[in-house]
Amino acid sequence: MGIVGLPLWVNFGAASMVSVAGLHGDLAWYTYPGMASRYNHAKQLRTIGQELDKRAIDIFELRHDKGDYHLECADPEPPFTDLIHLDYSSDDLVTLELSAAQGRTAGFKQVDFDSLAEILRAMGRHVERLDAELLRISLGDNDGGRSFKVEYQLRDGRRHIEEMLTSSITDLAMRMYKDRGNSKGTWDNRLSPDNGLFSQRPFRQPH
Repeated sequence: MGIVGLPLWVNFGAASMVSVAGLHGDLAWYTYPGMASRYNHAKQLRTIGQELDKRAIDIFELRHDKGDYHLECADPEPPFTDLIHLDYSSDDLVTLELSAAQGRTAGFKQVDFDSLAEILRAMGRHVERLDAELLRISLGDNDGGRSFKVEYQLRDGRRHIEEMLTSSITDLAMRMYKDRGNSKGTWDNRLSPDNGLFSQRPFRQPH
Protein backbone atom coordinates (compact mmCIF):
# COMPACT_ATOMS: atom_id res chain seq x y z
CA MET A 1 0.00 0.00 0.00
CA GLY A 2 1.03 3.58 -0.55
CA ILE A 3 0.67 6.59 1.71
CA VAL A 4 -2.61 7.10 3.68
CA GLY A 5 -4.07 3.89 2.31
CA LEU A 6 -3.65 4.74 -1.36
CA PRO A 7 -2.37 1.92 -3.58
CA LEU A 8 1.25 2.23 -4.70
CA TRP A 9 0.42 0.60 -8.04
CA VAL A 10 -1.97 2.71 -10.07
CA ASN A 11 -3.17 2.89 -13.69
CA PHE A 12 -4.76 5.92 -15.34
CA GLY A 13 -5.79 4.68 -18.80
CA ALA A 14 -4.07 3.60 -22.01
CA ALA A 15 -0.78 5.32 -22.84
CA SER A 16 3.00 4.91 -22.61
CA MET A 17 4.49 3.31 -19.50
CA VAL A 18 7.09 4.85 -17.19
CA SER A 19 8.67 3.12 -14.19
CA VAL A 20 9.20 4.92 -10.89
CA ALA A 21 11.18 3.36 -8.06
CA GLY A 22 9.05 3.19 -4.93
CA LEU A 23 10.01 3.79 -1.33
CA HIS A 24 11.35 0.28 -0.87
CA GLY A 25 13.04 -0.04 -4.25
CA ASP A 26 10.01 -1.63 -5.95
CA LEU A 27 8.99 -0.49 -9.41
CA ALA A 28 5.58 1.16 -9.62
CA TRP A 29 4.29 1.35 -13.20
CA TYR A 30 2.25 4.37 -14.18
CA THR A 31 0.17 4.51 -17.32
CA TYR A 32 0.19 8.11 -18.48
CA PRO A 33 -2.83 9.49 -20.36
CA GLY A 34 -2.20 10.06 -24.06
CA MET A 35 -3.62 13.59 -24.05
CA ALA A 36 -1.61 16.79 -23.67
CA SER A 37 -1.40 18.15 -20.14
CA ARG A 38 -3.48 21.13 -19.12
CA TYR A 39 -0.70 22.31 -16.84
CA ASN A 40 2.88 23.55 -16.99
CA HIS A 41 4.10 22.35 -13.61
CA ALA A 42 7.49 21.01 -14.75
CA LYS A 43 8.84 24.30 -16.10
CA GLN A 44 7.36 26.34 -13.24
CA LEU A 45 8.69 23.99 -10.56
CA ARG A 46 12.13 23.99 -12.17
CA THR A 47 12.19 27.79 -11.86
CA ILE A 48 11.09 27.61 -8.23
CA GLY A 49 13.74 24.97 -7.56
CA GLN A 50 16.40 27.25 -9.04
CA GLU A 51 15.33 29.98 -6.61
CA LEU A 52 15.46 27.58 -3.66
CA ASP A 53 18.90 26.33 -4.73
CA LYS A 54 20.15 29.92 -4.93
CA ARG A 55 18.90 30.60 -1.41
CA ALA A 56 20.28 27.27 -0.09
CA ILE A 57 16.78 26.33 1.11
CA ASP A 58 16.19 22.60 1.38
CA ILE A 59 13.31 22.36 3.90
CA PHE A 60 9.99 23.64 2.62
CA GLU A 61 6.34 22.98 1.93
CA LEU A 62 4.90 24.06 -1.41
CA ARG A 63 1.21 24.56 -2.21
CA HIS A 64 -0.29 25.24 -5.63
CA ASP A 65 -3.57 27.13 -5.81
CA LYS A 66 -5.20 28.37 -9.03
CA GLY A 67 -1.90 28.89 -10.82
CA ASP A 68 -0.04 30.45 -7.89
CA TYR A 69 2.62 28.76 -5.77
CA HIS A 70 3.00 29.42 -2.05
CA LEU A 71 6.00 28.18 -0.06
CA GLU A 72 6.79 28.06 3.63
CA CYS A 73 10.51 27.43 4.09
CA ALA A 74 12.93 26.91 6.95
CA ASP A 75 15.53 29.68 7.15
CA PRO A 76 18.91 28.16 6.12
CA GLU A 77 20.79 30.82 8.10
CA PRO A 78 21.60 30.54 11.84
CA PRO A 79 19.87 30.31 14.26
CA PHE A 80 17.59 28.37 11.85
CA THR A 81 14.44 29.37 13.71
CA ASP A 82 12.71 31.71 11.24
CA LEU A 83 10.25 30.86 8.49
CA ILE A 84 10.55 32.29 5.00
CA HIS A 85 7.37 32.78 2.97
CA LEU A 86 7.67 32.86 -0.81
CA ASP A 87 4.85 33.45 -3.27
CA TYR A 88 5.07 33.12 -7.06
CA SER A 89 2.41 33.90 -9.63
CA SER A 90 2.63 32.48 -13.14
CA ASP A 91 3.79 35.92 -14.35
CA ASP A 92 6.50 35.99 -11.66
CA LEU A 93 7.79 32.62 -12.84
CA VAL A 94 7.87 33.70 -16.49
CA THR A 95 9.96 36.73 -15.52
CA LEU A 96 12.33 34.62 -13.40
CA GLU A 97 12.74 32.04 -16.17
CA LEU A 98 13.52 34.73 -18.76
CA SER A 99 16.12 36.20 -16.42
CA ALA A 100 17.67 32.77 -15.80
CA ALA A 101 17.71 32.00 -19.54
CA GLN A 102 19.54 35.25 -20.28
CA GLY A 103 22.17 34.34 -17.70
CA ARG A 104 22.86 30.89 -19.12
CA THR A 105 25.95 30.40 -21.22
CA ALA A 106 25.64 28.92 -24.68
CA GLY A 107 26.95 25.50 -25.57
CA PHE A 108 27.18 22.43 -23.37
CA LYS A 109 26.29 22.20 -19.71
CA GLN A 110 26.39 19.56 -17.01
CA VAL A 111 23.03 18.87 -15.36
CA ASP A 112 22.91 18.41 -11.59
CA PHE A 113 20.14 15.84 -11.18
CA ASP A 114 20.39 16.14 -7.38
CA SER A 115 19.47 19.84 -7.40
CA LEU A 116 16.03 20.96 -6.28
CA ALA A 117 15.54 22.48 -9.73
CA GLU A 118 15.76 19.05 -11.38
CA ILE A 119 13.99 17.16 -8.58
CA LEU A 120 10.99 19.50 -8.62
CA ARG A 121 10.99 19.55 -12.40
CA ALA A 122 10.78 15.75 -12.53
CA MET A 123 7.95 15.69 -9.99
CA GLY A 124 6.11 18.32 -11.99
CA ARG A 125 6.56 16.34 -15.21
CA HIS A 126 5.23 13.22 -13.49
CA VAL A 127 2.08 15.08 -12.38
CA GLU A 128 1.66 16.63 -15.83
CA ARG A 129 1.85 13.23 -17.51
CA LEU A 130 -0.99 12.06 -15.30
CA ASP A 131 -2.96 15.07 -16.59
CA ALA A 132 -3.33 16.04 -12.94
CA GLU A 133 -3.23 19.33 -11.07
CA LEU A 134 -0.51 19.70 -8.46
CA LEU A 135 -1.77 20.51 -4.97
CA ARG A 136 1.18 20.19 -2.62
CA ILE A 137 4.82 19.08 -2.30
CA SER A 138 6.46 18.54 1.08
CA LEU A 139 9.25 16.56 2.69
CA GLY A 140 8.42 12.92 3.34
CA ASP A 141 8.43 10.88 6.53
CA ASN A 142 10.47 7.93 5.31
CA ASP A 143 13.30 6.82 7.62
CA GLY A 144 15.18 5.08 4.81
CA GLY A 145 16.38 8.33 3.19
CA ARG A 146 15.31 11.78 2.13
CA SER A 147 11.94 11.71 0.39
CA PHE A 148 9.20 13.98 -0.90
CA LYS A 149 5.43 13.74 -0.81
CA VAL A 150 3.46 14.99 -3.79
CA GLU A 151 -0.30 15.47 -3.71
CA TYR A 152 -2.31 16.00 -6.88
CA GLN A 153 -5.87 15.91 -8.19
CA LEU A 154 -6.87 13.92 -11.26
CA ARG A 155 -9.24 15.13 -13.93
CA ASP A 156 -12.09 13.13 -12.36
CA GLY A 157 -11.59 14.89 -9.01
CA ARG A 158 -9.83 12.06 -7.18
CA ARG A 159 -6.85 13.06 -5.04
CA HIS A 160 -3.69 11.02 -4.70
CA ILE A 161 -0.64 11.30 -2.45
CA GLU A 162 2.66 9.66 -3.37
CA GLU A 163 5.94 9.55 -1.47
CA MET A 164 9.18 8.94 -3.32
CA LEU A 165 12.79 8.78 -2.25
CA THR A 166 15.01 11.49 -3.67
CA SER A 167 17.06 8.80 -5.39
CA SER A 168 13.90 7.57 -7.13
CA ILE A 169 13.04 11.07 -8.33
CA THR A 170 16.60 11.56 -9.57
CA ASP A 171 16.31 8.32 -11.53
CA LEU A 172 13.04 9.54 -13.01
CA ALA A 173 14.65 12.88 -13.92
CA MET A 174 17.46 11.09 -15.75
CA ARG A 175 15.00 8.90 -17.65
CA MET A 176 13.02 11.97 -18.68
CA TYR A 177 16.20 13.67 -19.89
CA LYS A 178 17.08 10.55 -21.83
CA ASP A 179 13.66 10.54 -23.51
CA ARG A 180 13.99 14.21 -24.45
CA GLY A 181 17.63 13.89 -25.45
CA ASN A 182 16.93 10.89 -27.67
CA SER A 183 14.25 12.86 -29.51
CA LYS A 184 16.78 15.65 -30.15
CA GLY A 185 19.87 13.49 -30.62
CA THR A 186 21.65 15.07 -27.62
CA TRP A 187 21.72 12.27 -25.03
CA ASP A 188 25.05 10.98 -23.73
CA ASN A 189 24.54 7.24 -23.14
CA ARG A 190 27.02 7.21 -20.28
CA LEU A 191 24.35 9.04 -18.27
CA SER A 192 22.02 6.05 -18.48
CA PRO A 193 20.35 5.24 -15.14
CA ASP A 194 20.99 1.58 -16.00
CA ASN A 195 24.71 1.94 -15.42
CA GLY A 196 24.40 4.42 -12.55
CA LEU A 197 27.10 6.70 -13.93
CA PHE A 198 27.11 10.42 -14.51
CA SER A 199 28.93 11.52 -17.63
CA GLN A 200 32.18 13.40 -17.14
CA ARG A 201 31.80 14.85 -20.63
CA PRO A 202 29.53 17.88 -20.90
CA PHE A 203 26.41 17.27 -22.95
CA ARG A 204 23.83 19.61 -24.39
CA GLN A 205 20.98 20.23 -21.99
CA PRO A 206 17.60 19.64 -23.67
CA HIS A 207 15.12 22.55 -23.45
